[in-house]
Amino acid sequence: MEPILPPDCITGIDQFDEEHRTMALYATELRNASSYDHALIILDKMIGEWVVHMVSEEKFMLDIGYPGIMDHIAEHSKF
Repeated sequence: MEPILPPDCITGIDQFDEEHRTMALYATELRNASSYDHALIILDKMIGEWVVHMVSEEKFMLDIGYPGIMDHIAEHSKF
């Protein structure tokens, strides 16, 4: 089952939308983890993917001169 993303997580850029869906899937897996150790494994994967995503998304926004980049970086810093 594919996760339903909130509208503000849909960018229209396939790479980033797929990364957002992956994070949502990890969140679901984490909620359904069968043990503490299993949750740690999922969380480790999730953090690694999230860091890669934030760096690539921010680089893309900087490269295209996205006017809201500072606000978006501030949103990312909440995580």
